[in-house]
Amino acid sequence: MPPLAWAALVTAIFYGVIANATSSTVGLIALGFAGPAVYWLSLKLHPNTNCRHCRGTARHRGWLFNYAHRPCVQCAGTGRHVRWGYRTFFSDGKKAYALEQEARAKAKAALRKRH
Repeated sequence: MPPLAWAALVTAIFYGVIANATSSTVGLIALGFAGPAVYWLSLKLHPNTNCRHCRGTARHRGWLFNYAHRPCVQCAGTGRHVRWGYRTFFSDGKKAYALEQEARAKAKAALRKRH
């Protein structure tokens, strides 16, 4: 199951349990507090996500000769990116994102230098 489907399933079960035990208004209020708390915990435990361009492999493959590859410029050869929520809400995330941007600029400069 995709991660979003798991989140929707857990949310539906949580809302169903709370709504069954109390009124639906209390269930919505509980969901309003639990949703951001679960998102915060998810950000804290898993601050990075796979690079969309290289799909986490850290390699950019050639389109003609697909056995040829080079380091991915978008993720600077790491295969990951800092998640939006982590870099927005946490000071560590802001530092990590600044380092990621710096590494990306260096990787692009190195690629331009090679050509």
